[in-house]
Amino acid sequence: MKASNQRTRIRGLVLSIAVLSVIFSSSHFTLAQTTTTGQLIGQVTDPTGALVPQAKVELRDTATGAVRTTTTDSAGQYALAQIAPGTYSLTVSAHGFAQTVVPSVTVQVGKTANINVELKVGNATEVVEVRSTRSRAANHGRDRRQHDRRE
Repeated sequence: MKASNQRTRIRGLVLSIAVLSVIFSSSHFTLAQTTTTGQLIGQVTDPTGALVPQAKVELRDTATGAVRTTTTDSAGQYALAQIAPGTYSLTVSAHGFAQTVVPSVTVQVGKTANINVELKVGNATEVVEVRSTRSRAANHGRDRRQHDRRE
């Protein structure tokens, strides 16, 4: 009888371990399969580098026209999560500044796009369109090469 009880306990333990293994492995598989979106983060500043809180940030899907909006926090930061992959335009506006548009922002599955925006002082009716996010250092090198060729 003791051997029978011991076998029953061992079977129960093995069964419990097997059930827990299936539960944990299937939840991991499910989590891995559910990532179908990306996110967008960034910071909004003025020309002096000061943070711009309460700026309106609008993300528009260029394919569907769907719009998501948020506002920057006290540190001038914004975040938009669970964004379907695609191409978007980003519009940022705040009182006392010209509206700034980044016409092409790409969101990829499982990735975080970081788009920082510098607002220019002006009227809300003015629009500043950002055509490239290339750094000034990269442009400076290209401009310098063109200048050297002219001499």
